[in-house]
Amino acid sequence: MANSQETREGIEQVNQKLQKIGNESALLLQRISDLETQIQQGNVSQEITDALEALKQQAQVVDDLVPDAEPGVVEGDQGGQATRPA
Repeated sequence: MANSQETREGIEQVNQKLQKIGNESALLLQRISDLETQIQQGNVSQEITDALEALKQQAQVVDDLVPDAEPGVVEGDQGGQATRPA
């Protein structure tokens, strides 16, 4: 059985991974938005349009990995952790 220190360290490691995933997901969504803007302006080649589709597919993979929030679960102000209403 893990002691308190090991448990705390494990929680911190998971939290760091989740923050990294969040940052990478935000960057991915920004890249998609940037490419969509360029496409709308007509400034891109077919290669860029294909790159956008590949990014959208990758975003969908990430979205599929993350379950949708359960009904009744709300975002709390506790470091981004979901909490249930009292």
